[in-house]
Amino acid sequence: MKSIIARMSEMKAGLSQDENGEFLDASKVETALKSVGVALRDSQGQFRDLDIVIGELGAKWDSLDSATARYLATTIAGNRQQSRFLALMENYGRYTEI
Repeated sequence: MKSIIARMSEMKAGLSQDENGEFLDASKVETALKSVGVALRDSQGQFRDLDIVIGELGAKWDSLDSATARYLATTIAGNRQQSRFLALMENYGRYTEI
């Protein structure tokens, strides 16, 4: 989870690569989230808090097909963290309990 948060923070800071050397593209993340009705930026064009974005995505996660879920996971978390992101989202209810 720490790596996923770091990746999103690096994207907000305008960096072009994450800590693993994977390229960051905020427009791709924004497009992916928008495809399921979640906004990455607020009305002023500023990045929204990650916990809010993940919360909104978590609320919709169970309604997504597996292809969309994998597309979102890879786009948001990157190839190396995709499985962890999928685990987080698939267990989002438990995450919110803790």
